[in-house]
Amino acid sequence: MNGTIAAFKSCREQNDTVTYYINEMPSMAKSMNWKDSVKAFIEPWSGPECYDGIPSGCRKGLMELLDSVTSLADIVMELLSEGLGLEPGRLKELTCLESKKIRCHYYPYCPQPDLAMGLKPHTDNSIIAITMQNHVNGLQAKHGQEWVEIKPKDEGVIVNVGDLLQIISNDQYKSVIHRVKANSSRDPRISFGFFFNPGEEDYYGPLPELVTPTKPALYRNCNMAEIRKVENVDDTGIKVLVNSFKL
Repeated sequence: MNGTIAAFKSCREQNDTVTYYINEMPSMAKSMNWKDSVKAFIEPWSGPECYDGIPSGCRKGLMELLDSVTSLADIVMELLSEGLGLEPGRLKELTCLESKKIRCHYYPYCPQPDLAMGLKPHTDNSIIAITMQNHVNGLQAKHGQEWVEIKPKDEGVIVNVGDLLQIISNDQYKSVIHRVKANSSRDPRISFGFFFNPGEEDYYGPLPELVTPTKPALYRNCNMAEIRKVENVDDTGIKVLVNSFKL
């Protein structure tokens, strides 16, 4: 992981042409995020162009890291299935990990961190997201009305429940609102996020095993194409995405 972080850091000085962005949806943003980012959709595999969004300097390291993270995601999905009282392979049967996206964020020093955000409050619209970060603080998760610091842990990973898993689990698992503060450290903050989703067209809703007369389905069926069109959290902190699909 440390080698991949170093390679990604050096990519800001490389000469390749890559896909990068500051705000993914600027028309929805009230303020700009103080960061640089690159992203790439890796699977389903559609040819070498899948790698075009990843700078060549860190491509090999990220692909090796993706293999390890995918194995971890399989284990996490088994544990989540058991947590729902289902067979370990039940969620995996849904083929809801077939699409993978990598998102890398570089948060440079911000001279006025109180006037900016590194990344505004949001949820992940995926099934799960697995995140790794370097030693610089900044990530926070919302617990009740408080923001809780998620301190970096050497070689540690963070697993986030996504909005789609909240829908599939019929609210037994809840996606978490999180954010990144603007970086006040002279060292850059670097993170890698690996997002696991189903394909764009398959429809998913609450699992039949989790729906009973006393616990009816809370959501209608939806697919990733619909989900991607909806902002996940509004400016008041309300989870807009999951509410959009409620029955």
